[in-house]
Amino acid sequence: MNANSFATKRKRGGNAAAMKRLILILSGAAAALIVAAAAILWFSPSVQDAVFARMVRAHLGTGHALPDPQRASACTAVIAGDHMILIDAGAGSTLRLSEMRLPLAKMDAVFLTHLHSDHLGDLGNTALQGWLDGRKTALEIFGPVGTANVVAGYSAVFQADAGYRIAHHGAANLPPDGSKLMAHEIATPGPHEAVKVYDRDGMTVEAFLVDHHPVAPAFGYRVSYKGRVVVLSGDTRPNANVEHFAQGADLLIHEALNKSMVAMLSDGLNENGIHRLGQMMHDTISYHTSPVDAAKIARKANVRMLVFSHVVPPMPNALTRHIFMRGVAAAAGPVRTMLGHDGQLLTLPVGSKEIETRDLL
Repeated sequence: MNANSFATKRKRGGNAAAMKRLILILSGAAAALIVAAAAILWFSPSVQDAVFARMVRAHLGTGHALPDPQRASACTAVIAGDHMILIDAGAGSTLRLSEMRLPLAKMDAVFLTHLHSDHLGDLGNTALQGWLDGRKTALEIFGPVGTANVVAGYSAVFQADAGYRIAHHGAANLPPDGSKLMAHEIATPGPHEAVKVYDRDGMTVEAFLVDHHPVAPAFGYRVSYKGRVVVLSGDTRPNANVEHFAQGADLLIHEALNKSMVAMLSDGLNENGIHRLGQMMHDTISYHTSPVDAAKIARKANVRMLVFSHVVPPMPNALTRHIFMRGVAAAAGPVRTMLGHDGQLLTLPVGSKEIETRDLL
C-alpha cells in the first residue's frame, strides 16, 4: 500500500466517522424536539385544546363523535356478604358483568337512578343472565315513579323466552320464579332527606334526590355495609345532596362530563352541518357535573376516594384522558381521585380504611 492510498483510506474513514457523528447529533436533536413537543402538548392547555379540536373535526361526519367501544353504559355492581346489587343496567353491562365473572346468581336487586335508556337498556338481559346462572327467586327492581312500567315492559318482552327455556331445560334447572321481575317504586324523599329502600344482612341502601332536570325524580344512592360507605351520584348537576349524603364516605362514584370538551364536540358537529346533533350535544352540558366540580364536592364531603363514572365524552387515548382530568387534582386536594373504567374492582375491607384497586378485565 502506498502513501497516497493510505491517505485516501484515512480521509474516507474520517468522513464516515464525521457522518456518524452528524447523524448522532441530528438524531439527538430530533429526539430533543420530540420530547420538547410532547412536553408542550402535555403541559399546555391551549395546545391540548387545539389538538383535541382537530381530532374532533377528523372524526365527525357520521353523526357519532369519537366512539369508545371500551365502555358499556352506566352500571355499577356492589357485592357485600352474600348479596350483590346493581346500580343501573345500561347497554352492554351484561357482557361486562359476565366478562368479569361476577356472581350474577347472587344478584337480588337492581337500583335505577332514573329512567334514561342508557341506565336501563340492558335490564332484561341482565335479569335473564342472573337466572341462567342460578338465581331462583324474582329479581327486584327499585327505582323512581315509572319503574313499574319499565318492569312490565321487560317482563312482557322476555315472557316467551323464559317459557321456551323452562320447557327445554326443565323447571328443576330453571325455576320459573327466577325469571320474574318485581318492581318497587321508591317514594320520593324530601329535598334534604334520604329514604332507606333496602336492608338485608347488614347491607343498606338509601335513596336521595339529585338534580337531573327535566328528569325527575332522579336518585343518588348511599350504600352501607359494616362501617364502609359508598355513595353513587347518579346523573346530576352539581348538587348539595350529594355532598351532604357523601359526608365521610369511603368512596364517591360521581358522574362527570367535561364541559369544554363537549362544547368542542358540539362546535365540530355544527361546523360539519350536523346542527340537530350539535344542539343536542350542547344541551347535555346543562344537566351534568364537570370533573372539577365533582372533585370540589368530594373534597367538601371529606371522602377518601373519588372515582369518575358515566364519563362524557368518550376518551380514546392518553391525551384526551389528560384533558378530561385537567384541574381535578387541585380541586380534590387530599382526596384520592381516579378515572373509572370498565372492569375496575374497588375493594373496601371490613374493619379497615383501605381501598384496594385492581382490574378484572
